[in-house]
Amino acid sequence: MKTSLVTTLSFLILALTTKPQLGASESEPILDVYGNQVDSSHRYYLVSALWGVKTGGGISADKGKNGQCPTDVIQLSPKDKRGKNLVLLPNDNSIIVRESTNIKLKFSRVSSLQQCNKDSLWKVDNDNASLGKQFITIGEGKTCQNLFKLEKVSASIFDMKIALDIPCLYKIVHCSTPVNGSCDTLCKDVGVSNVDGVQRLVVVDDNDQPNLPLPVVLFPADSGRSMLFPSL
Repeated sequence: MKTSLVTTLSFLILALTTKPQLGASESEPILDVYGNQVDSSHRYYLVSALWGVKTGGGISADKGKNGQCPTDVIQLSPKDKRGKNLVLLPNDNSIIVRESTNIKLKFSRVSSLQQCNKDSLWKVDNDNASLGKQFITIGEGKTCQNLFKLEKVSASIFDMKIALDIPCLYKIVHCSTPVNGSCDTLCKDVGVSNVDGVQRLVVVDDNDQPNLPLPVVLFPADSGRSMLFPSL
């Protein structure tokens, strides 16, 4: 009887101590500017959190360098322009989008740019070595080219004005090397580079100055609310 009681208590203790560990490895959900979980079935605008006339625009698409294909992913300059809406698609087909997990970013509509691209997935262009940068373009890629991550970042690393009261601030990250079927190594931030007068998204090299990512927030595209930050 005593042995049976000890065994039962041992199983209960084991269950209580192991249950939290199962959820501990699960990343936190990405939140939009209103504090709601980002859902892969909904559309969003990615907008720069650097609040200013030249730095606060949304993410959009434009013709590539010198007006050539492929189409580049760009940041609009005026702060009142929201850009093109997109969906965030977890690589594991989850509904809720989570921090630091592999996702695909896909513009909902790029009809005006279809002469360059049949697909609206973001990808890292590895074919533009002449400019010494890896630009974020649109199109189907290989292995890790179409995969990105959103990671939480602190507003304190930026010197410019940021809407501090938004629930979460993120940076875009690209990891270029696949390991065991997952793209989790050689990770670098995504920032902006002015080429031909356009703020184009690029993979930030360690030698780039200033070596800062582009901080972004997510606005739900179907909410009907104003594009102003909640704190402003």
